[in-house]
Amino acid sequence: MSSFLWESSSANAFSSSADGSISAGATTITLNSVTNLVAPGVLVIDRQDGSGNDTPALREYITFTGISGTDLTGVTRGVAGSTDQDHNSGALIEAIVSATHWTDLVDFLQAEHD
Repeated sequence: MSSFLWESSSANAFSSSADGSISAGATTITLNSVTNLVAPGVLVIDRQDGSGNDTPALREYITFTGISGTDLTGVTRGVAGSTDQDHNSGALIEAIVSATHWTDLVDFLQAEHD
């Protein structure tokens, strides 16, 4: 069970891109912009390519616990059944409501209201 609830961005439709490549296992990820992003949070990498085509084989969900400059810190890779993998510089990174948000919310509420 999560000890806290995941935040969402402070504005709808947060998206940014990777500032440099992302290696599998990396626990810090640098974005081109973190404007309107709040921690702790859940993000998806490579949901779509630059042409708007879905890329399910590349899609990875991550959680992060902090933001320092344009770096996401405390990153946990491959959450919600996704695969921790390499991503290219410029990969699309978005904040969307995910199964991780909902399952942790349900767990949190069930523990508090049993």
